[in-house]
Amino acid sequence: LSLALAWNRVDIARNHIFVNSLEQAMMDALVLDRVDFVKLLLENGVNIHHFLTIPRLEELYNTVSLKRTELRKKKAKKKKEEEVEIDVDDPEVCRFKYPFHELMLWAVLLKRQKMALFLWQRGEEAMAKALVACKLYKGMAHECSESEEFGQLAYELLDQSYKHDEQVAMKLLTYELVNWSNSTCLKLAVAAKQRDFIAHTCSQMLLTDMWMGCLRIGKNPGLKEEGSTKIRKVPIGKRIFEFYDAPFTKFWFNTVRYLMLYNYIILVKMERWPSIQEWTVIAYILTLGTEKVRQVKISVWLEDYWNITDLVAICTFLLGLMLRLQNEPYLGYGRVIYCIDIIFWYIRVLDIFGVNKYLGPYVMMIGKMVGLVEFIMLVVLMSFGVARQAILHPDEEPTWRLARNIFYMPYWMIYGEVFADSIDRKTRIHNFLNEKTLSPCGEHLYDEDGKKLPPCIPGAWLTPAIMACYLLVANILLVNLLIAVFNNTFFEVKSISNQVWKFQRYQLIMTFHDRPILPPPLIIFSHLYILFTRLFRRCVKKKQEGELDEKDRGLSQCPLLKYFFNCQI
Repeated sequence: LSLALAWNRVDIARNHIFVNSLEQAMMDALVLDRVDFVKLLLENGVNIHHFLTIPRLEELYNTVSLKRTELRKKKAKKKKEEEVEIDVDDPEVCRFKYPFHELMLWAVLLKRQKMALFLWQRGEEAMAKALVACKLYKGMAHECSESEEFGQLAYELLDQSYKHDEQVAMKLLTYELVNWSNSTCLKLAVAAKQRDFIAHTCSQMLLTDMWMGCLRIGKNPGLKEEGSTKIRKVPIGKRIFEFYDAPFTKFWFNTVRYLMLYNYIILVKMERWPSIQEWTVIAYILTLGTEKVRQVKISVWLEDYWNITDLVAICTFLLGLMLRLQNEPYLGYGRVIYCIDIIFWYIRVLDIFGVNKYLGPYVMMIGKMVGLVEFIMLVVLMSFGVARQAILHPDEEPTWRLARNIFYMPYWMIYGEVFADSIDRKTRIHNFLNEKTLSPCGEHLYDEDGKKLPPCIPGAWLTPAIMACYLLVANILLVNLLIAVFNNTFFEVKSISNQVWKFQRYQLIMTFHDRPILPPPLIIFSHLYILFTRLFRRCVKKKQEGELDEKDRGLSQCPLLKYFFNCQI
């Protein structure tokens, strides 16, 4: 058997296999990456639940490369120093509930694609395993091709499940995967950035009904129970609760109503102390800040552009609030900051476009195009602005106005304002009552009154030449190049716009789905309820009830199906 394994001759092994040596042969077949032998051994009596133990899995990771002998020795020595005794006869301690999960992860991490595909076909939760493998491969950037293969397998499995039974397919998407940190297939697909998977009809039907909540559930014939003709009356209190609990309603109460109130307080005269309307806005933003703190996991939270926008908007408002509560002139400064801050809140409304099929992809296009504008502003505009400012103003004092002047005139020149009256005049710039004024200059020249003119600034004649080059590059070359690149970006994104839109709307829908039912500023009561509930559970330490039946557990983790069975009208 050992020789057949070394020669990779599975046909010989079939006739010379012995049950007593199966487990060692299984270990050798895994280490040597013999997929056919692993299949043969499983077919001939190897019990994978008894075979795979913690020591054996550790041995698989440690013996994969003979070139790492010294490293393994060091690790073994360190392991002995930190060794903890365990009962190897206790199956709860040294064996795995889902051994094929562990072996597939081992094969993926060691870049054994054929072995990983074989192990993926065995065991439970095939869709989740495919998505996890896809995520791992994408984390290993050079293995992207293998990730696409597993992504396609997950998509095909979802497609077949959806064609067979829509409700079962939705349960697969929302089933709580205990072995994968209580995640769901839908969350794993988003983490792996599998646009095809999220764009599938089943995923989109689930997201659409989650967005509308019970407001839409009656319109979806695919989720009605067959043969059901009874109409169950829902209590008015439950109807009101389900209406306000829908993500669609939460959005309007959390965003639009607040913006209308914010508009009012900055457009009317501001009194010495905040009015009721202003206190409402202040309470809204403060409680929204507490909601963001509740959501935050810094490393992940700041990856989302809209979260950064929220952070800037809240911090800017707090700065304005501190100034607004002071006496003049700080009260006026606070009002100005209020006016600037509302720009961020209006930009934040762009996030709602992610739900719209036609407008959603354009938000991503805007983000891609802004990066090109930064290139023009920082490279071309600044290079001309610094040179021009340094030549024409050699005696400038270090002030904030100096930084402003670097960009001021060059920026407006991009739009065609070339300041023609100051291009080719022999002038010297003077400070008069803190205002810039132009006066003639020149060697051995006199003005109309016979007074000798001051000498011109050295190198001032270079400014028109530099300006001509700048206008040629900025107005003619770069602006037209920018338009061409914008067109290219538009067509690139448009070709996948449907997938992009479907992928983006997931984040928005889940954000409002997971948000408490009460809008700011009343959301503080929801936060207090969550806090006291968690403290109560920790103190009391209730005994956990028996695990839910798989069918019920899948249903309980599916918000859409909860809506269906709890609020079907």
